[in-house]
Order: sequence, then C-alpha cells, then structure tokens
Amino acid sequence: MVITQSVSQLVQAIGSIITQVENVPYTWPDGMDMPAPQQLFQWVAIWNTQVKQWSTGKGFPVQRPCCFIETGLGAACSMGRGVTLYRDVKIKFHIVDWQVDAGDGTLDQNVEVFTWRDLLKTNMERFFPLHCGAMTAINEEQDYEHTGVYHYIITFKTSFSDLKGSWLDPAQELVVLTPPPGGPGGEWGLEPTLNLDDESSWPPPMPPL
Repeated sequence: MVITQSVSQLVQAIGSIITQVENVPYTWPDGMDMPAPQQLFQWVAIWNTQVKQWSTGKGFPVQRPCCFIETGLGAACSMGRGVTLYRDVKIKFHIVDWQVDAGDGTLDQNVEVFTWRDLLKTNMERFFPLHCGAMTAINEEQDYEHTGVYHYIITFKTSFSDLKGSWLDPAQELVVLTPPPGGPGGEWGLEPTLNLDDESSWPPPMPPL
C-alpha cells in the first residue's frame, strides 16, 4: 500500500511561527549594514544548540540578532477519530545577540537584548499559529554567563491539533468516506480499504460519524 503525501499540520504550525518571528518589525539606524534593515531578527531558524556549537568553534556564523525556535509537543491525548491534541506545547525562543561595547561607556552589559525580548513578546503574545491555540509567555531565562554572545530564552505555551493519520487526513488510506447512497442530504458512510490477506474480519467495523 502506498501512503499518499499530504499537508502536515505540524509543518504548517512551525512555519507560521517562523514567519511571525521573521516579520517582527524594527528599523535599524542608517549606517548599520543589516541584510533585513526593516526587521529585528536577521536570521530565524530551528534551534540546534547553535550557541554551544559556536563556543566550541563549530557551526556556521549568522547575522545577529537572531532567533532560534525550539518546539516541544509534550504529552498527547486522543480527540476521537484519530485526531491528536497536544495540550501543553512549549515553544522556546532563543534570542541571540552579540555586543561587547555599547558605545555608552559600559562594557559587557547588553541591555538591548531586553528590547529584543519586548518586541518578540509583543508580536507573539496571543498569536495563533496555524492549527494551534493562542500563545502565552510562561517562562524566561536570562544569560548570566555570557561573553560577547548573549543568549536570552523566552518560553511560550500553546496547544496543537494534529489530523495526521486521522479519518480527516487526506493521506489516510485505511478508511475512506463513501458518498451517501441517496445523493446529497444523505448520511456518509465509512468503507475500510485495508486488505490484510483478504481477512474478511479485518479491519473491524467503524463506528458511525
């Protein structure tokens, strides 16, 4: 049996979060050579312990400030018909900046990162990613051991509904909906399509919609 590829709700959810972060507005002063002069974060990507890699001379350099997104779905529960609900999804935003001298007489004191935090929180608080509930901030971690690279983490909570593998998934070929025999207005039925060695007893009958 060939499984048909279909749209992933998880990919769409993460993609909508990335897009929202990429579009956090900020106008950089003239003279600063920023790839995206009207956007706060110059690089947005999935978290992969980049800060740790940089500290050991690994990874690849990116323009800062940047933001990395870490997703933790957590425990799942069934909503019926194969739909999965993740009630306690944690999304961590790793804000990474580089500053040694702010030019105001202070050294090793990055306060701009709090402005980046404010702008991110303004744009993500109560944001609804695709297939998710509203996001709300639940935790923050400051960086007390930074050198030039400052790593600030803000965690949001949301929920996520996943149709993958459910009866509503277009790629689900184990069970298909059959049109009403009486035409429009009738009741739709369920027709199993999986055949394991022509066992007439498999799959078991499905409950009505």
